[in-house]
Amino acid sequence: MTLIKASLKRARHLERLAQWLLLETLLLNQRTHSIKTLKQSLGTSGRLDAEFYQEKYERNEALIQAHHHAHLHELVKIKKSIEPGSGAYKSTGVPFVRVSNLSPLGISPTEVFLSPSQEFEPLYPKEGEVLFSKDGSVGIAYCVPHNLEVVLSGAILRLVIGDKTKINPHYFALVLNSQMTQLQAQRHIIGSVIAHLSVETISHFLIPLLPLNLQEQIANKLQESFNYGQQAKQLLTQAKLEVEEVLRGVKRC
Repeated sequence: MTLIKASLKRARHLERLAQWLLLETLLLNQRTHSIKTLKQSLGTSGRLDAEFYQEKYERNEALIQAHHHAHLHELVKIKKSIEPGSGAYKSTGVPFVRVSNLSPLGISPTEVFLSPSQEFEPLYPKEGEVLFSKDGSVGIAYCVPHNLEVVLSGAILRLVIGDKTKINPHYFALVLNSQMTQLQAQRHIIGSVIAHLSVETISHFLIPLLPLNLQEQIANKLQESFNYGQQAKQLLTQAKLEVEEVLRGVKRC
């Protein structure tokens, strides 16, 4: 168990290092309020709610714009999936991944499946794509490590990077999970019952572009973190099997 705890601690440490490496040149210093005239608010954005005009949002976007950056749609092609409805759910077949199965660290096993069909194959996520949730638990990003034979819910977008010499996919996922993008998402979320971000809004997110060598350093830290996390899971599984074997031996005695 000591080795498992050490591996998990190392994984969390490396993930935090990656985040700080991203933020140390983009230090976020926020205040909590601002005053807007009617012309500055409703006249330009069509929004009159106070939440939208909190100064933290404007300072965040100004900070990104002060550095080399791009809009999300300039870096990726956005691909949508399908929403077949609960009537199409099966107990076996092609795994159907919903937002509840998605986290920045991976995709958890699903209990929902769809009947196999060749029509689903173009929907399968490919290595290097970044998945991003737009409904419910908004703003979860995950970089796909290898081709997957799963169908995503319509609430999860596939972001396909056009030029990897501009942005590293692992770095891109970290940016989407970072406070800089989460603040942009919070500002534009709509829906009182189920949170929702429009594809149009997501396409205009501001993405900071650090030098590629720095992006790769961040990506390496993230990969190390993932490897330690996987090692911890394997050790935990092995420990459980060994405990079960011991218990079976005790019962036989």
